Amino acid sequence: MIRALLTGLFISAMSGSIAFAADPALLEAAGKIVSICSDNMPNSKLTKSALKDAGFRYEGSDGSYHIYSLNSRRILAATSVTSSRQQQCMVSVSKMTPAEAEQLIQPWLKTAKATPVEPTNRDMSKAWHGTFKGGPVNLGILDHIDFGIMRGAVIGAVSTN
Repeated sequence: MIRALLTGLFISAMSGSIAFAADPALLEAAGKIVSICSDNMPNSKLTKSALKDAGFRYEGSDGSYHIYSLNSRRILAATSVTSSRQQQCMVSVSKMTPAEAEQLIQPWLKTAKATPVEPTNRDMSKAWHGTFKGGPVNLGILDHIDFGIMRGAVIGAVSTN
């Protein structure tokens, strides 16, 4: 009986169907990023400054994004570089499930008065279109990203003006 249970868990884990929930305290802290992004987008300089003021640590840049972390890199935020044509803000929490991501993105959906649209990326499970501060914005959830230092679902906002 136990052998069958362990075999089932191993097969489920290998297929990726077991979801490990994020720590609720981390999700609450990630809510700060959601607020910072919606308050400051599409101004990436203000967004970056607000992240630093809120205690997020600048981790570096890959040329397209500036990466910030909190809580020993268990919460990640990414903002597009200032020179980018489209300003973006992404949030991920270690072990965040797609269902948790859908809860975390709710303030953006409300602020943007977003409506569902077909995802444009095959890795995206849900997508919406709305407006932040009068400008168009695309919002979405990526079910799973492996950053090496952590993995989990990601929410993102892309200013399209």
